[in-house]
Amino acid sequence: MMERKRTARLAGATLALLLAASPVLANEGDERDDVIEELQKELREFRAEQDRMRKEIEELRANSDRRDADLDAAVADVVRGLDTATYAGPSGVRRPKASIDIGGYFSTRYVSSQKPGKHSSFVDMRLVPQIHAEISRNIHFDSEIEIEHAGAGGPADGEIVVEYAELSFVFDPRFVLKAGTLLIPFGHFNLNHDDPMNELSERPRVARFVVPSAFDIPGIGAEGAFDMDDGVLSYNVALTNGFRDAFDSSKGARNARGLFEEDENDDKTVFGRMAFVPTASFIDSLSVAVSGAFGRLGANGRGSDRLTGFGVDLQAKEGPWEFMGEYDSFSINRASGTPPPVLPNGDLGPVRGLDGYYAQLLYRLDADWLNGLPITEGNATMAFVLRRDQVDLNDRVRGASGQDDERAWTVGINYRPTAKTVVKIEYRWADSPGEDGNKRDFFAFEFATYF
Repeated sequence: MMERKRTARLAGATLALLLAASPVLANEGDERDDVIEELQKELREFRAEQDRMRKEIEELRANSDRRDADLDAAVADVVRGLDTATYAGPSGVRRPKASIDIGGYFSTRYVSSQKPGKHSSFVDMRLVPQIHAEISRNIHFDSEIEIEHAGAGGPADGEIVVEYAELSFVFDPRFVLKAGTLLIPFGHFNLNHDDPMNELSERPRVARFVVPSAFDIPGIGAEGAFDMDDGVLSYNVALTNGFRDAFDSSKGARNARGLFEEDENDDKTVFGRMAFVPTASFIDSLSVAVSGAFGRLGANGRGSDRLTGFGVDLQAKEGPWEFMGEYDSFSINRASGTPPPVLPNGDLGPVRGLDGYYAQLLYRLDADWLNGLPITEGNATMAFVLRRDQVDLNDRVRGASGQDDERAWTVGINYRPTAKTVVKIEYRWADSPGEDGNKRDFFAFEFATYF
């Protein structure tokens, strides 16, 4: 375009010169040769200028093409880098990078118990790193590593365990497929067991000996939620190796965990929980859920002892008042030929059933004077808590152990200078018809925080 405009201007100038020179050529013939020579000179300069402009245009086009190609290559490199960025691991092995968030929680406490042989002590409770990775928009990884009682090895007498490690494929909010070591969807507390989240230091007995939080097993599962006209319905289901046949009257289902490498039989156990959160005008929030389990125990494969589980939980909030409660049970249909609940020598036979519940009422105070205290951030609260809980770890025998048929009341107060950090003080009155049943009172003072 620019070349054509400049060519037109030069041609116009040449024509003007010719028109102006016509009278001169007619009247002054002796100057004709000079004029012709001048015109020829102008034409040569015009052609040179035209050639120069053509070369500049060609160079501009070539440079523009190179810049476009360079820009395309640079963009391609960036895009490829987003998908294939790597780092050098051990021995120089390249591994893909990922977007990772690391957090977790910590808790420590002082306890004093009336149980025989127990001394008042400061206790290293839990350090729990939590990892979340966005592998892609629809593929996520979540994991929690629990370091309890200072870990294992050396002077420590605790443990380091994978609490869960879940790879999730988000097809839709209504259907998320997951695989790995799954946090078992049975009851409310097992899915919400973090120490900073809980209002009291001591976990309910049903969440320790019936559904032994944190309760995890390898398997596959699915979860999702559906928006409905009158609320939200969610589900969470897992197909797993299930329990070991190691239920007992002292620790209930706690020793029955642990099938992480190989199942005891060829059957699998299904756990599931379904919750409904209605849209209700008469209360701030409400959630009610039911849980179920079905599988088999023992090493005899198909035809071995059948296990079934049932649970129900409820959470509600209205103003400063909050309520949460849960009931869980497991029953085991023992095969014929199984020893009776009490053997002739007085020893106990296999457990056939266990259950337990807790009900907790809380009043939360968020007065302005709390936010004037040191280290607050404008959202400080104080809560007064009352809990009732009870377990039966052997439904065929009363008082089969110190923990069996235990009943307890707990009162506590906690202070949250921020939403993530809590200081708890509580006292628990407990008794059991089992051994040392009247010496079970408990005092705790705990610090816990997310980080």
